[in-house]
Amino acid sequence: MRLKEMFDLFKKSKVAVIKTPLYSLADGEVIRIEQVNDSMFSEKMLGDGFSVKPITNDVFSPGTGVVTNIFPTKHAIGIRLENKIEILVHMGIDTVELQGNPYHINVKVGDKVTKDTLLGTMNIQEIIDAGKETDLIVVFPELKVDDSFTLNLTGNQKHGTKIGSVTLV
Repeated sequence: MRLKEMFDLFKKSKVAVIKTPLYSLADGEVIRIEQVNDSMFSEKMLGDGFSVKPITNDVFSPGTGVVTNIFPTKHAIGIRLENKIEILVHMGIDTVELQGNPYHINVKVGDKVTKDTLLGTMNIQEIIDAGKETDLIVVFPELKVDDSFTLNLTGNQKHGTKIGSVTLV
């Protein structure tokens, strides 16, 4: 074995980096997860992420992927992004107590989704009348240490606006 080949054995293998864009999932104010009025989310106990304070009832996918889970109470949907990162779309704060009443889900497990896919609708007024908050929260419960999430755009945005990215290393 030549000297160069021997040293090549010790070089680190190249790591594949897959960066996936993220989009606002509703018309409304995009905020950092630390601003969410629920410590489970704001303290990142469920993972890093972001939130949208919606001004319409429509909830779109925040990225391209496949629906992996729909909670029986319809308040949360799991999606595996095209880079294999799992996300959770959580609709409202403490809305599990509403037993799915303010929600209509348009997708099913196994459906492919993009930023233009209407995941469903939520009756904002019904949620407010129940004394709950309407924040649409996106979290990455399984991000590894080397993976990263970047939020580049906050404030009032239209659904489908690119607001950041999540990177799998």
